[in-house]
Amino acid sequence: MVNNIKTIDEWIADNHLNPTEVGFIETILTFASTVRHLQHKKTAMNEAIRTMFPDKRAEITPKITEILIDNDISIDLETMLNQYLSQGVCVDLCNELLLDRG
Repeated sequence: MVNNIKTIDEWIADNHLNPTEVGFIETILTFASTVRHLQHKKTAMNEAIRTMFPDKRAEITPKITEILIDNDISIDLETMLNQYLSQGVCVDLCNELLLDRG
């Protein structure tokens, strides 16, 4: 039996995400995780996102899907979160975000 589970890199390639989009998504996930535990850092993190990605529109909120849509990144967030989760990446945050969606 062939295992059809893709690596994150394979999934990214299949979804035609460019390196800037990948960096943006990973930054949003990292910052969203941090803000859940350090709410007082939210303003500084949002400023960092604007500095790192001046052509993107984002403010850390629980609605990551809206952030992606606002920046013309068309991916299925649930699939992406499950992809990261299946490889042990962002386990706590991915689980929380998937539960929030349910």
